[in-house]
Amino acid sequence: MIRYLFLFACYFTLLKVHAQGEYFGQNKTRNRTNTFQVLRSNHFDLYHYLPNESLREELLRNSESWYRHHQAIFKMAFLEPNPLIIYNSHPDFQETTVIGGQIGEGTGGVTEGFKTRVVMPLFFTKKQTDHVLGHEMVHVFQYQTMTYGSDSTRLENMSNIPLFMTEGLAEYLSLGRNDPHTALWMRDAVLHNDLPSIEDLVVKQNKYFPYRWGQAFWAYVTGLYGDEIIRPLYKQVAIYGIREAFVRIFRMDLDAFSAKFKNDLKQYYTHFESNRVKTSPHELLASGDINISPALSPDGKYLAYVSSKDVLSMNVYIADTKTKKVIKKINTDGFGQHVDSYSFIESTLTWSPDNKKVALVIQSKSKNKLLILDAFQGDKREYALPDLDAFTHPAWSPHEEIIALSGMKNGQVDLYLYHLRSGKLEAVTSDRYSDVQPAWAPDGEHIYFVTDRGGSERLEKEKLKIAKINLKTKAIEILPLFSEVDLYNPQVSPDGKKVYFLASPDGFRDIYQWEDKQISRLTNFYTGITGITAYSPALSVASRSGDLVYNLLDKGKYNLALLPSQQINAFEVQTRDTGAGILPPGRITRGEDMVTAGLMNKEYPHVITKETYKDVPYKGKFKLDYLANSGISAGVSRFGAGMAGGVMGLFSDMLNNNQVAATVAVNGELEDFGGQVYYLNQKNKWQYGFAAGHIPYRLYGGYSLTAGDTVSHSSGLTYMEGMMKERIVRLFIDQASGFLMRPISRQTRFELGVNSNWYTYSAKDYPRYGLMGVTSTGRLVDFITTGYGKTERVDKETLSLEGFHTTQIFGAMVGDNTTFGSVAPLKGYRYRLEASRFFGSTAYNQLLVDVRQYQYLKPLTIAGRVYYEGRLNPKNLESLNRIYPLYLGYPWYVHGLDKNMFIGSWNQVGESSLSGEQMALANVELRLPFTGHKKLALIPFQYVASDLNLFFDTGMTWSTKKVNIPEGQTESKLSKNNAVMSLGASLRMNVLGYLIIEPYIAYPYRDRQWQGQVTGINFMIAGW
Repeated sequence: MIRYLFLFACYFTLLKVHAQGEYFGQNKTRNRTNTFQVLRSNHFDLYHYLPNESLREELLRNSESWYRHHQAIFKMAFLEPNPLIIYNSHPDFQETTVIGGQIGEGTGGVTEGFKTRVVMPLFFTKKQTDHVLGHEMVHVFQYQTMTYGSDSTRLENMSNIPLFMTEGLAEYLSLGRNDPHTALWMRDAVLHNDLPSIEDLVVKQNKYFPYRWGQAFWAYVTGLYGDEIIRPLYKQVAIYGIREAFVRIFRMDLDAFSAKFKNDLKQYYTHFESNRVKTSPHELLASGDINISPALSPDGKYLAYVSSKDVLSMNVYIADTKTKKVIKKINTDGFGQHVDSYSFIESTLTWSPDNKKVALVIQSKSKNKLLILDAFQGDKREYALPDLDAFTHPAWSPHEEIIALSGMKNGQVDLYLYHLRSGKLEAVTSDRYSDVQPAWAPDGEHIYFVTDRGGSERLEKEKLKIAKINLKTKAIEILPLFSEVDLYNPQVSPDGKKVYFLASPDGFRDIYQWEDKQISRLTNFYTGITGITAYSPALSVASRSGDLVYNLLDKGKYNLALLPSQQINAFEVQTRDTGAGILPPGRITRGEDMVTAGLMNKEYPHVITKETYKDVPYKGKFKLDYLANSGISAGVSRFGAGMAGGVMGLFSDMLNNNQVAATVAVNGELEDFGGQVYYLNQKNKWQYGFAAGHIPYRLYGGYSLTAGDTVSHSSGLTYMEGMMKERIVRLFIDQASGFLMRPISRQTRFELGVNSNWYTYSAKDYPRYGLMGVTSTGRLVDFITTGYGKTERVDKETLSLEGFHTTQIFGAMVGDNTTFGSVAPLKGYRYRLEASRFFGSTAYNQLLVDVRQYQYLKPLTIAGRVYYEGRLNPKNLESLNRIYPLYLGYPWYVHGLDKNMFIGSWNQVGESSLSGEQMALANVELRLPFTGHKKLALIPFQYVASDLNLFFDTGMTWSTKKVNIPEGQTESKLSKNNAVMSLGASLRMNVLGYLIIEPYIAYPYRDRQWQGQVTGINFMIAGW
């Protein structure tokens, strides 16, 4: 019985081991170790490694300016300088240790809640950097309002606030209500009658983007009630939840407010529809979901673009512009294992002059690189530009092997020319201005680009303009275009006489043309031309044919349309702001418009210009990040008095290079007290850590009976006086470990480690007296307790369980590039190759091979796994096998072999035939996303994601045994157990993102015959 109970405990122990991220999981690489310094102002500590002194001070001035802007709304002050951690580039930011988990290309910045650290990179324009700075600063005020702004709120109250209100408020306070990009989204929703209720904004975040819709919500609310409504509404939602808060603040319920919100949006934007084109009159080359970053080949025959057609990844596609058919798919997973990501949201693709190659920007080892792909043959070549911190917007010269690009160096963004043959990097501009989105003139002697050049001291407040530079003289000319709005995405006609660009002077984002110092409008859309962000490339011109391709937002999808050069027509230019680019209700109808006034002010507050900044030393001292408890309770049972509770604390330095975590807990008596502590250093390329712990397990060890005199007979039972002794066995595991890890890339890492474990046992008998009701065969059916005896400790000889010790030294190579669905991987591969040496009370060599492949064939995934684990040349395995046998019956290996695993009465299907010194298995699954996200699953349902699976599992175990041979000698002989198999179907479900349940029907094959149908439920086992 004890052996089986140990297996039961081992099941839950291994469940935790198999679920942890250390076994597989993608990596956060550390390719650079930056030496941070600290510059302090009145309200901020700027953590940086910028050599550019003026830029450091500019960041602090802008931070202080945002502080005063937001302080007027939140009406609170910082008690101490708030940390602001700035990285020199987005690739550096993606490797930050401050924030755990992967950071994608679309993440502009993060504010964590415990220390309210703002973590963000510098961007390619000062306007973008300042917007993200202002956005993240709002989150600091939100967190501090919960923590320090009231006696009735705590940090945990943030969970009551819907994401659209939190992120939308950050967008509204940093962008305001005059935002043509967000207004474009709103007009598209009105046009297609897809206006969400407030409830929809809460529960349908995947459909209604919280940033854009949240900004529109706050613009609407403040338009009706003034900016003074922000603080009380936000706090009321934090305290009472959104439904009650709306009644308290607006005197109307959520449904009534939603109806008014939707009706007012529709009325506001509907009157802009007249004389506007609702859908594209031009041929669509790509439609549905996301099709972005268009690039026409010079001859206009081919279009390269990035698309989500594959659902699970954003790949590059080459389409024929005449047939509109995709002729080549370039899978981005094939760029190479060393490639961590590639730029597609705000960067461009560009064609070579011979129409054969496409260039784009990738990220590898914390650096951007230039990747040139053969558009049709699949060959590729990389170019590193080590002199730049980051770069974007490549543009191939029309005549030579030269690529123009926007490069960032020490926070300064300039234009560069990269010579492919020589590897020479040539600076075209070198000044404090941001120069981006270069486009070649057909003569190869001029480049048009977007810049923030202007007369203001605060370049982040300047409107983006289009300029032209002469590459020989370096003379720069600002084109006399619209001065009151931002201009984007310049492109040049084949004859060099026309410059195309995107602008929204009347609130609508259209294509404009500049020719002979005259401006013409080429499109007249009600929605507008845009990529994912306002800075995304959304227009491309074939440098020889003159055809145009543009991105049009329609029904929330990014379509690509072709405008042939011979069909270009001009519309009247409207320079008056019609209000179409303003969020409803347009202007604030009552109260004070503090947000707009602050955003429009180009001057620093006087107190900021007088402020001085001082350098303070960086101290990597530990501070408490998080402290939590699981509560405390006490009680009495037949096993005596006990208590339960626990506490966990997390400490780190400011950059999170070093972490210390500790947890202690008790669940029963004092000897059931346990705890763990770990230290992690993740500052350098080689990351290391240590851990120690004491973990107790309570296991039921059965009972014994002592019968006395017979008392009565009732209902077929004989009742007699007696005593029952129930035994509780405790297993104590004392652990000490250390590890060393080197992430080679995002997908691959190398691990070294040592683990020591000491296993000891104790047991107690808990006697109780009463009447035993037994059958005629002596089977106990009933026990009526009349009293309890004194607890008795069981001596070691009686227990017959000896403690033991093992130490493991291991090395492993781990790879993982999987794309996860909701409950299991759907695409990519995983592997773990590990070799270990165990010594101590037991000794053996261990070899582990775990290789998994996932082939996505939309919408199905074919998943395969091959697994081998062997304990080679073992000595004294008996003690270890009692705790951790190699057991094929675990449900993460083979379905249905042990159908009674969860109810404690172990089904001895031949446990010896399922255990051994070596084990091998293979699994194949056919996975169909059944419920979940509408883009992935057969049935859209957000609360329970699930996969339908057809599975086939097979495996076997074997051992070496000593057999007698003549002359009294022994020799080792391989003893194989029969292979087992199982096939069937299952529904693997993820309930509310936490609870994983897998009911299944299996038909196991054992002992050379099929065993019949077995049903069961696997609990908290994610798909392999």
